[in-house]
Amino acid sequence: MFTNCAKDTSSANSGLSKATISKSILRTLQYYVADCLVNSMTEGKNTSEQVQTLILKEIFLEYNYRVIRVFVDCLLSKKNPTIKVLKQYGNQIQNLRMCDDLILHNAVFEGNSNIIEFLLNSVQAGDHRDTIREVLLAKDRKGFTAWLISVVSNNTQVIEILLEWARKKLTTEELKMK
Repeated sequence: MFTNCAKDTSSANSGLSKATISKSILRTLQYYVADCLVNSMTEGKNTSEQVQTLILKEIFLEYNYRVIRVFVDCLLSKKNPTIKVLKQYGNQIQNLRMCDDLILHNAVFEGNSNIIEFLLNSVQAGDHRDTIREVLLAKDRKGFTAWLISVVSNNTQVIEILLEWARKKLTTEELKMK
């Protein structure tokens, strides 16, 4: 069922330990949480700001949710959010930028290319051109941009995504600074 989305799966056999069964149950629950989140993120329904904030500030940033993010990233590859949903999230991302949360940096660090596309498409749908520029040029506490993180982690897929967005949204001078 969800093994196609898992980066680390173990083979099942009849002699499973309680710990293995517990881990399998946990992974199944994490998958279903991710599935519910992706449905919320892609369907045309009005998602409350609280749920959007939970997804953006907790699920997409907190270390404890990294397995759910892997599932979300995989499931996003199979579903296309509506423009209405993208606008809702784009507006919420604009509001959260004031808090200086570097959601894009975390997605780049983990190589979650579909989450990166979702974030940038959301900001664009919300018509926040300045926010797209700010997100692409933002530095984390160590002074790293999303660009640098993608290069250091040698993730060519993420580098290509960021380069495509940069070509559309940044000036030649800004691109040279990267």
